[in-house]
Amino acid sequence: MKKVSALGAMISLLIIATVMGISCTSPPQNNAELNSTGKGGSTPNNNPAVDVETAMIFKVDKDVSLKAKGAMDFVRILTGLFRGGDLLRVGDQSTAWVTCSDKSVCPLGKGEYTECCRTACEGGIRLYPPEGTPPRVLMKKSELPPGDLQVFETNEARIRSLGANEVATQFLIANLYSSWKLEEANQEVEKLSLQLKDARAQTQLDRLYLPMVRKTGDLYLKMDKKVDAEQNYKKVVDLAPKLKDTEEEASARVSLGQLQSDTGRKKE
Repeated sequence: MKKVSALGAMISLLIIATVMGISCTSPPQNNAELNSTGKGGSTPNNNPAVDVETAMIFKVDKDVSLKAKGAMDFVRILTGLFRGGDLLRVGDQSTAWVTCSDKSVCPLGKGEYTECCRTACEGGIRLYPPEGTPPRVLMKKSELPPGDLQVFETNEARIRSLGANEVATQFLIANLYSSWKLEEANQEVEKLSLQLKDARAQTQLDRLYLPMVRKTGDLYLKMDKKVDAEQNYKKVVDLAPKLKDTEEEASARVSLGQLQSDTGRKKE
């Protein structure tokens, strides 16, 4: 009972943290909206566990720097995480491509950001089907209606031409296929999983590595591959202390605890 109560307490604390200020909600449309108060909220992902949402910066063009919460100076970045309390600076004629809570990958132009997404994502790459698309069962890509197939292939082509590194590109592709409920999602998630197991992946992805491993666990969970999902969550729990990433460790522990609870292992 004490362990179950502890899990409930952790979930409650993470919900409070999510409400009080997370880094990404929806993107700014013009320079007048670039400087914000940082009081935005976020929505949980498709994982039934609470997810303290973090914006993932997949690629930057030219001059982009980040001042982490509590830091004194800005640091130039090529990829990274954008969390509550951070300050992101995008220079002249520069762009930062980040994930938003509406499941799109959005380009942020010149400005300083305390949150990355405030309204609809303009010029972004949408990972989900268009608004108003009727729910449908799992199907093959070739079975999509012609109009939907064109939208899907356009977004897939934009992801591949974005210029992100190989693993980040595959992560976005796997999420695209999964979000559209295509049978090929299984293959794409497996490709991603193999890439993340490569010894070079952690160095290549840097701060993106742990959230990418955890979110790959979420993809496995959507596919009802609970054993694979659990392995991913445990990997994050094991690595996070070494990388001093308490936020990812907390999120992974909640996801792991929820999964164990759902599978009848409440004591664990």
